[in-house]
Amino acid sequence: MARPSGANVAAASRLCLWHFGRILSWALARRKIKTNPCTNGGKLNQGTRVDKIWSDEDVARFLRTAPSYLHLAMLLAINTGQRQGDLLRLLWSAYDGKEIKMRQRKTGAYVPIPVSDALKTALDAASRKSPIMLVNSDGKPWSESGFQGAWGKATVRAGIRGVTFHDLRGTAVVTLARAGVMRSRFIRSPGTSRATCRQF
Repeated sequence: MARPSGANVAAASRLCLWHFGRILSWALARRKIKTNPCTNGGKLNQGTRVDKIWSDEDVARFLRTAPSYLHLAMLLAINTGQRQGDLLRLLWSAYDGKEIKMRQRKTGAYVPIPVSDALKTALDAASRKSPIMLVNSDGKPWSESGFQGAWGKATVRAGIRGVTFHDLRGTAVVTLARAGVMRSRFIRSPGTSRATCRQF
């Protein structure tokens, strides 16, 4: 029998809690019980993502083995903490040599992001084959599925397991914290909520 995935277990748990809460509400209304402990129970899945961080060695191995056209994607992700979809649409015109100014698609938030020395070096050296920063081997903008496929193959080639492109957001939080950047500043800059930061 196949073991259920974490997502399926969480969904089943929430459904069971909901049904149990309804039963207890019925009992409470008929004074069979004094309180309903399921009222305002909050979320069941309050886990953290501290184990979903790219190590320095993971990043270095990826940059050693991945195709060169994926290097800038790695450096943008780990230095800005932005979502994949936003980075795939990021225009060169958003970069002024010191900051990247962008509006996040998910939140609508306007986000000015200071550029680190390492990222500035990579951006300044990159060829601008398109108005969009990140391009594939043909110099064309990525589709999300095309990028995900190429990224997945590159991580397998590098022998990296257990982390995804999305986990580079958390890695960016940790990297900035190690560098002494205050959490509140990170929230203001890469557009990451306090709730997200607390997961790391």
